[in-house]
Amino acid sequence: MFITRNDLQRIKRVEINRLENHLRAAGWTLDELQNDWRRRAWNRLGFSVDVPAWGGFIDYHRRIADVVATLTHVEDRYPDDILDDLLREEES
Repeated sequence: MFITRNDLQRIKRVEINRLENHLRAAGWTLDELQNDWRRRAWNRLGFSVDVPAWGGFIDYHRRIADVVATLTHVEDRYPDDILDDLLREEES
């Protein structure tokens, strides 16, 4: 996924709980065996994403960008549409 400056600003606003709510609603399941203090692993249709356990990691935004890139492929949607959903959920 090519990340523009605007995308990066939007990715920085994505909150973990909103992302996990989106994953849950889209049919992803939490893999309890793969979780630790650093990440939570989610699976769907043979794909896996690692969501950071908290926002203080130095590469937090890169990890969120990776999740968005995977969602783009699995959900067959544009990154902007996925980010719109994640940020819209933020407002509700």
